[in-house]
Amino acid sequence: MALRGMLGVLVAGAFVACATGGPIFVSEDDTTDGGRDASLDGSADGTPNGADTGANDTGAPDAGCVKPPGATVCGVAPQCGCGSNQTCDVTSSTGKTACINAGTGQMGTPCTSTASCAVGLTCSVGGTCHAFCDTAGKDCGIPGTGRCFQVKDSSQKDVPNLKVCLIQCKLDDPSSCGGTAGCVSDGTTTDCGKAGTSRTTCPAVGDCAPGYTCASSGTGTGTCYKWCKGVGTLSTCSGLSTQCRAFNPAVVVDGVEYGGCY
Repeated sequence: MALRGMLGVLVAGAFVACATGGPIFVSEDDTTDGGRDASLDGSADGTPNGADTGANDTGAPDAGCVKPPGATVCGVAPQCGCGSNQTCDVTSSTGKTACINAGTGQMGTPCTSTASCAVGLTCSVGGTCHAFCDTAGKDCGIPGTGRCFQVKDSSQKDVPNLKVCLIQCKLDDPSSCGGTAGCVSDGTTTDCGKAGTSRTTCPAVGDCAPGYTCASSGTGTGTCYKWCKGVGTLSTCSGLSTQCRAFNPAVVVDGVEYGGCY
């Protein structure tokens, strides 16, 4: 019997468990994802430069900064209108922007706010640092990334100006998201999301350790299964009593089907 995967799905501010592989949308203050979402609020993302009206480091107006509709302070893709140590981030569900003092977190690493991420990266999605992009569905063209993803709010409406590059990680490689974040999938694509430490039980996909995913063969609490490829074989699962079994629905990324070891 195939495992029923609780697959990670990108939403406005979080990866959440999904039993069917289809999109699930949560409100910005949702607590069912274990606190993995960073709210779209400048005050939660560090210290917004509320006085910044699109000036460069010299304090002169940045005439070359094109601000998208609703972005009141700065531009996100490309980044413009903030200081050299700041990130222009989307800080509300209406697409407003603010300049946030940046940190050092690299793309794909866990974060608690945009202030944890390096310049130009946002923590508004998945609990990990992501690069901004400008055209949904288009390849980002940044090494290690896939397509540009349009983030949606709890009403399944696009969050203006908030598009991020999905990260091309390897589901069966715990190190592909830096070893502390987890590679998750919606069934066809991958991205880095905040991971837990469990290799046993899990209420949600984000509770499992890197290299594992949360799935269930019925109802109730799920189990963390090690990702594997080569469905129906023993080759990628350690131990003679386990084999790589398919998920339902199937998880197929770049033509390769992934399953769980059990």
